[in-house]
Amino acid sequence: MVSQSVIISMIFAICLSALAVIVPFVVIFLIAKKRETGMFASGGLGILAYFWSQYLLPIPLLFVLTNFSWYMTIYNEESILYILITAVMLSILAGLGRLWAVWLMNKRTPSLYRAIESGIGFAAFRAMSVIASYLTYVKYANAVNAGGREGLKSILSGDTSNISNADLDKMIKPLTEAKIFDICMEGVNVIWYVFIEIALIVIIYKGLIKKKTWIATLISTGVGFAFSFVTMVLGKYIETGANQFLNNGIMFACGVVSLWFILKEIRYYRRINSYGGIPNEVI
Repeated sequence: MVSQSVIISMIFAICLSALAVIVPFVVIFLIAKKRETGMFASGGLGILAYFWSQYLLPIPLLFVLTNFSWYMTIYNEESILYILITAVMLSILAGLGRLWAVWLMNKRTPSLYRAIESGIGFAAFRAMSVIASYLTYVKYANAVNAGGREGLKSILSGDTSNISNADLDKMIKPLTEAKIFDICMEGVNVIWYVFIEIALIVIIYKGLIKKKTWIATLISTGVGFAFSFVTMVLGKYIETGANQFLNNGIMFACGVVSLWFILKEIRYYRRINSYGGIPNEVI
């Protein structure tokens, strides 16, 4: 049986993940809607930038890499070199994606608010991933509570005739042994992740208005790489309990610093523009 408290914590993580994207997006939209346009378009570009930079482009690159025996060796071993290459590739593509979204919406009339909305859109995929996962887990948990193995088997898609009881038990075990705190923290960490993505994209925006776009993009990409590499190494080489503790600590620290940076830039932007408009540096 999966406890009701675990199911409730999954629902909590789902709600928190959704609010992590919706609340900041709506807040920025309400602040800027009277003087600035393109908020929804900026968010949409952020989503699109994440899709092509983290899903579409990696496919041909990985196809090329899989033709090299040395890559397949480190891939099968899941070595530190494989993690390094993966983090470098995805970070560079993410940096280009952020740059594309910011440049497209701010090349004529720069707006910090539009950049922030793009950052929220870029982070939305992470939130949607957590939401989709826990919606599935809640469905599985309810099926297990209603009918045990057979209940779970009845809702699995595809041909389930070859699924053994051992396979079903492997699917049920993570549900029955799930920890409420860890589940809730996944929702909390989505909030920090959204702030981190906004901060990374604001760095590029600042570079754009100061005519140092590529330097800012390199800085943003480097910071994003360090964050990705550390979290990937934690997931691979640190035991589960310690991994959760360290990951939560890193997310909290990076999220708080990112939030401080974002608020500082918003205050500066509002001060030099007396509410929105074109930054003085560009005029």
